[in-house]
Formats: sequence, structure tokens, C-alpha cells
Amino acid sequence: MSDQLKEGISPVELETIRRGLLSATGFDIGHYKSGQMLRLLSTIMSRAGVKDFQDYLTLLKKDPQKVEDFKHYITINVSEFFRDKTLFDYLDHVVILQLVERFKLLKIWSAGCASGEEPYSLAVLLEEKLKQKKSFDYEILASDIDAEALNRGITGIFPEKELKNVSPELKKMYFDKKQNDYRVQDKLKRKITFLNHDLLLPMESRKFHLILCRNVVIYFREAAKNQLYSNLWQSLEPGGVLFTGGTENLLNYRNFGFEKLETYFYRKPISK
Repeated sequence: MSDQLKEGISPVELETIRRGLLSATGFDIGHYKSGQMLRLLSTIMSRAGVKDFQDYLTLLKKDPQKVEDFKHYITINVSEFFRDKTLFDYLDHVVILQLVERFKLLKIWSAGCASGEEPYSLAVLLEEKLKQKKSFDYEILASDIDAEALNRGITGIFPEKELKNVSPELKKMYFDKKQNDYRVQDKLKRKITFLNHDLLLPMESRKFHLILCRNVVIYFREAAKNQLYSNLWQSLEPGGVLFTGGTENLLNYRNFGFEKLETYFYRKPISK
């Protein structure tokens, strides 16, 4: 196989790459758009100091850290607190208010959480709701396939630029300043469980009232998107809500069984 990955490679070569990576890492790039994945793979191989794909596979099989590096770079882990502030305002003022009226223990899944900015943003919103004497409690599951990103989330230390949407008052209440970084306080950390999980696999034996799956699927092929949204629908309790990303308007939401609350917010109908 050529030592240079190109978007115009043959389907046979692409399938050879897919199978090799799946065997070596457990990650299936076949769910993603091939052009994006090949560009990322070229960058990853260059970082690893190899040009030939077979040499890269040999490296992956010998070095577990290179497998973690692969997963870290091949997944898109760009996030910030309260990303898409207007949508978070709707979540705060409309969706969460509706959910806490119906569910007294609010179970939430941040699916594809990267390094934890999203679940911590949720925890801040919910702690503020509790101050309003709302009678409920909550727990958050935060999952991602990237173990390195998850470890950053567990540590809970973030550069100031990622908190640009967090008000000074909220920073003082929920973060401790550490030189140029901010550390999440334990009162938020204890509400969140981090889990290494592939989004395209079902979340077995768990049901949620709110699922956030945002800015994750834009690089997926259509078949993978359909599989993912079907899995998310199965993971919601009746009356539960799916919150998607600002670039992921779910136009065919009815095909999966959802009803639309607002753009980017979809509810699993309440059983009759």
C-alpha cells in the first residue's frame, strides 16, 4: 500500500485500512466520512514518525500508548463551557424546568463529553436550579471513547479560555483559580461519573431523562448517524429529551420516534 494516504485511494485499500485499524485499536473508521478520517490518519502517522501504513499498524500492536494516541487524535475533542450559549439558555429556562417537574431524580447522559466541559456546565445549571428550592436531585453520566480526554475531565482543570461563557459569579462559586487555570470544585465532581464508551454501541440497562449528544456526529456517515440516534432513542425514558449540537438539526426526527420541542431539542413521546 502506498506510504501516502490519499482521499482517492481505492475502496479495497480503504477497507484494508479500516480492518487493520479495527483489529489494532478496536476503533472502526468505517462509520466516519473517509476523507476526514484519512486526513487525520495522515497527521497521526506523521506524529508517530512513520510513513507506511503497515509500519504504523506494527507500531500500534506493539505500543498501547500509541493506540490511546490514535483514539485521541482521530476523535474530534473540541469543547468549551456552555457551548452555544443561546441553546444552553433554552435548556436552562425551558427544558430543565419541564424535566424536574416530572422526574425527581434527573438522570442525564453527556454522550461524547470530550474532556468534561459539557457535563460540568450542566452541573452548574442544575446546582443553580437547586438554589431556587426546586425539589429534585440529579446525576450525570459523561462518556467518551477517548481515555485521555476523559482523564482531563476527571481531573477537572481547564484553561481560562474554555470558561469564556462562564460569568465571574459562577466562576467564584464553582471553580478554584490555580495560576492560569480553573479547577472544578468537588461539589460538581461528585455528581458526575466518567465512562469510556463508544457511542455507536448501545448503553445497556440504563435509561435517561436528558441526553446531550452535541457536535459529535457531523463526521459520521448516514448509516452510523441512524444507528446512533436509534440507540439514543432507546436510552431515553418516555418524556425524556435529546439535545443535539448547533450544526446537527435532526430533520428526520419523526423517523426515530421523536417529537420536536424546538430546533435541536427532541422528546421521546410520553406513553399513553
